[in-house]
Amino acid sequence: MTTGLVTSGMVSNRIFALWRRRILIAGFAGIALSYFGWHAFHGNYGLVARDQLTVRVAALEVELKAVREERQALERRVALLKPQSLDPDMLEERARATLMIAHPNDIVLVEQPQRTERPPTQNAQPRR
Repeated sequence: MTTGLVTSGMVSNRIFALWRRRILIAGFAGIALSYFGWHAFHGNYGLVARDQLTVRVAALEVELKAVREERQALERRVALLKPQSLDPDMLEERARATLMIAHPNDIVLVEQPQRTERPPTQNAQPRR
């Protein structure tokens, strides 16, 4: 016989349902936070990847500086060969290197290639 009053069984079921819902929501929130937290450190755009990118950027900046210096040096040499600002010494140097000629007053040092002894083969017989 129910009189309109809430029985203790119904109250406990509602409280249990509320707690179960709260625990499930907290569990899903914890899983989501763990997922995003892990990716914040170890993901493609995480803190570890940022540190690796910082190191790579520093190395590439050093390489870029060396390449720019090399390019500037080459541009200076090319500017000396342009018809508007032709440097006679540079022209003579390039002509001698290209044609492999020397001035009569130049001292030319010629290196002879080093002779390398071939190692004897295992089946080789000594000469008699």
